[in-house]
Amino acid sequence: MLPADYCDVINHPQSYDGKLIRLRVIWYQMIEGAILYSYDSNCGETMRPSIDCPTEAACKPLRDQIWGSLGPRLIDVGGAMLLKGRLRYRRFVTRTDYRFGYGHYDFEVVGFEESLKLPEKPNEEGWPPDFLLRPHYNSLNLSGQESTIAECAGFRIAD
Repeated sequence: MLPADYCDVINHPQSYDGKLIRLRVIWYQMIEGAILYSYDSNCGETMRPSIDCPTEAACKPLRDQIWGSLGPRLIDVGGAMLLKGRLRYRRFVTRTDYRFGYGHYDFEVVGFEESLKLPEKPNEEGWPPDFLLRPHYNSLNLSGQESTIAECAGFRIAD
């Protein structure tokens, strides 16, 4: 398995296409899906993660590790982690691909190695950006307190 630099993968995708690599990433989970950002620096591109397992039952431990590293909230939250997986580089991308969230870079996650600590603030180059480090409006209720996932989705929980 190749230890890889996120920016090197983005800048030379043909060298990594289909190969098992290890990447330090920020996994940003939204309602619409997840996006991977570089942990270390701004490369200008993101990757779309997928979990590569033969069955749903086989995926559960890997999903639990990834989501466990994100904390109690699973919407509009970022978590830093070291992942194993395969890059799937799509050289040609159509408008339909973009509309459905497919870009040039897909990362098939096959393993979770460890959680990494998110920085307290951006570095001198401004990375990672604030939106990856701060609580998000739609995960806070009107009093500024964190809400549950059901509340974020607009459901009221009866006492």
